[in-house]
Amino acid sequence: MIRTIVIADTGAAMAQVTELLNEGGNVELVRYAGGRCDVEALVRAHRPDLVIIDEVRPRLALARIAEARRAAPGCAVIALAAWSTAGWLAEALRVGAAAVLPADVSAGTLHVVIGEVLDAPEPEVATVHELHPHVPKVIATSPLGSATTEGSAA
Repeated sequence: MIRTIVIADTGAAMAQVTELLNEGGNVELVRYAGGRCDVEALVRAHRPDLVIIDEVRPRLALARIAEARRAAPGCAVIALAAWSTAGWLAEALRVGAAAVLPADVSAGTLHVVIGEVLDAPEPEVATVHELHPHVPKVIATSPLGSATTEGSAA
């Protein structure tokens, strides 16, 4: 089972993510938390394999990603975003997100991405799926390297 913590800024977002996770896969929800939680303490206390963050405020989402990775460097972080810009996506990946997906991601896609992220030797290389059409599709990245976008070289 994939030990998972869901951090969402609204009850509706938390319910949506929980429903998606319950639709399949090998996920054990060990903790839910609201947007005002102490992410580092939560991650240290529960030692998850995966943290899913659904935060509507872009800067706070970046801080949450970084906090989770600081608390458990081997833990994968997936961010869900209702908005996206190429700059924000690159920054999210730089601070440690293994993947960034749109908030309206399907359960099937979420489970595929979870599998891809957790099958990686470390959450350093990940594929980002289903980005909004106006944003360049990020193919792969490393938190220590630069992102490669569709049609460009790294």
